[in-house]
Amino acid sequence: MEHNTHNTKESVITLQGFLRAVHGKSAARKIRRSQFIPANLLNEGQSQPVSVPTKWLEKIWISGGQFRLEIKETSQTYAVKIHEVQLHPVKRVPVHLDLIVVK
Repeated sequence: MEHNTHNTKESVITLQGFLRAVHGKSAARKIRRSQFIPANLLNEGQSQPVSVPTKWLEKIWISGGQFRLEIKETSQTYAVKIHEVQLHPVKRVPVHLDLIVVK
């Protein structure tokens, strides 16, 4: 966890995400079973498929939806905000995220 650059007591959570090489329903189900959520990282008109861990998602959502996402394969870190959450229609749990890079 990193501290925010502002002079507040809040801290910014840093999550380690992974690039997704395979797509589709079967691949998404495998990702969810491994305690990750498939997501799209939207940056300057480009969309990059990633997966993020579910462990901190509720805390991030409650605190405003902003966090840092470190992509393991590229060692790049982005300040992101949750743009959209798709929920399962019956279970009401997140099944997909859209994340926007915040400048």
